[in-house]
Amino acid sequence: MGDEQNPLTRGAAALVALAAAVVLLAGCSVSVARSSEPGIPDGLSIDQSEGLGAAAGWIVEGEIFAVVTWGSSSCPRAPVGLEPVGVDQLDLTFDAPSGIVCTADMAATTHTFDLPAVITERPITITVSYRDWDGTDALSLD
Repeated sequence: MGDEQNPLTRGAAALVALAAAVVLLAGCSVSVARSSEPGIPDGLSIDQSEGLGAAAGWIVEGEIFAVVTWGSSSCPRAPVGLEPVGVDQLDLTFDAPSGIVCTADMAATTHTFDLPAVITERPITITVSYRDWDGTDALSLD
């Protein structure tokens, strides 16, 4: 057969490659954020009166908002769901990384999002939930 590959061999190789990709992605959550960066950016005005719970603030008034969460600096939670619930309410869901070892520190991570067009009223209530924890945070964005 020379340099030609058997179609069954090519198919088997493709299945192995696909399986490897699935295994690599299994521990990763697909983020719905526009961006996620360590720390709190200068100029972001957030209410931290609730301690280390999540906090929200505007990056660009009426267009782009940020939610700051605290947790492991080496593997912060990823925002995996952002759903409008009405004209003034959003549900935001975070998932923790799985299958990896994380540092046990408390560091801020800022996640930015585009405001969905259906959100037209203020203040906006953002209900933050976590797949790995039963608690929620209720945030207000004026």
